[in-house]
Amino acid sequence: MSEGIQSQIDWTKGNGLFSPSGERIENPPFSLAQTASVLCKRHNEHFGKALDVCGIQVATALLDFVKGKIDTVAVSVDGHDFERFLLQRLCAFHHGGIFTSNAKSLRGLSMPKHEFQNLMMENLVENGAGLFLAIPPRHHLEDTVVGYEVAPIHTATDIIGVRVSLGPVAFILKLVKFELPIEAWGPRPAGFQIVDGDRRLQIDFIWTVPPGSDAVLFTVPS
Repeated sequence: MSEGIQSQIDWTKGNGLFSPSGERIENPPFSLAQTASVLCKRHNEHFGKALDVCGIQVATALLDFVKGKIDTVAVSVDGHDFERFLLQRLCAFHHGGIFTSNAKSLRGLSMPKHEFQNLMMENLVENGAGLFLAIPPRHHLEDTVVGYEVAPIHTATDIIGVRVSLGPVAFILKLVKFELPIEAWGPRPAGFQIVDGDRRLQIDFIWTVPPGSDAVLFTVPS
């Protein structure tokens, strides 16, 4: 599935999911039988490298632009792979026990099985789900413009999405359709631009079907 998830879970054991320490992971958010039949260790590693490269391309271009290392850059990436990269981050943080809410771990929450498999295996999401773009929360922007933050979106029982904030852009992956409490642009936008005077960053997302929304323009206040 990805090297990030592979580092948390040993997918090669046929009788369940286990952490590197040998602890069995109960209530996984996907079908063991289908996952085991589709993804062996070699395919997991190959798949993971593709997702990592996709995510690194976007993150490097975005953060180098914000830091002033580059003035003009245009990057095109597979939108489906970028969604899976966000899903990879979500799984790694969730199964690693990193997510909390009100000082309590969210590790006991599950993820929608059907939607997880459709996104990971078939590039499919229900209407109103998938990748969205937004402006990061104020605390993220106030701490540092060049930052990296991963935050879960959840109900009382399920993890239903994730927000990954990189510098001045928040990438939101919705596993199911739900209303966000903030303005967001999507689903599955054509890409985005950041304009800072004469400097310009452009990220294009390539989809197997027409984008669900136009490219988003972010401007840096003068």
